[in-house]
Amino acid sequence: MNVFGWISSIGDTISNALKKVTRQRQSETINEILVYGDDDHKIKQEVGLNNLTCIYYMINLACLTIDFCAPNLESDTIANCLIGVKQRNKAKIRICVQNVKDVCDIEYLAQEGIEVKIIKGKVKMEYEFLLIDADGLNTNDAVAILGSLDYELGRVNCSRDLTIISSDSHLIATLRCEFDRLWNSSNDTIE
Repeated sequence: MNVFGWISSIGDTISNALKKVTRQRQSETINEILVYGDDDHKIKQEVGLNNLTCIYYMINLACLTIDFCAPNLESDTIANCLIGVKQRNKAKIRICVQNVKDVCDIEYLAQEGIEVKIIKGKVKMEYEFLLIDADGLNTNDAVAILGSLDYELGRVNCSRDLTIISSDSHLIATLRCEFDRLWNSSNDTIE
């Protein structure tokens, strides 16, 4: 596939995922993979930015809840997006992180009404995932985003990596259990 065809296919992936989400999601399953990296540095950056844009738009579609789990949250782009969803949609947002370089950033999210939990376990958390509208019994509109998430406009993912966007109910249920396990642990919650 030539370079421009590959970039076009990323655009098509974003477009297809968004079309499925904005229509009646109950009738269609979303299973999209955002692939990062290329040998050409400019293309790597463009693909990383396109994928970040797709993740950003998916987060903005949240109506009820967002649960975010990652080793850390250093991305101002993602943090500001979560704050925007909280303010616009009044969504319940919970963030579970393990490493906190700057407590002020986490406290700022808490001041905006976002619940934050800092996990201080000995086992290092390596995964990153987001659950959108996956709280409660009716998860027909739920979406999971799993993979590389903690990037921003000035620091896009240029590594060989991937992010999965899915509305598969089994995947969502598994991630929901893991998030709840971490959230209900006896570690610190910032209020």
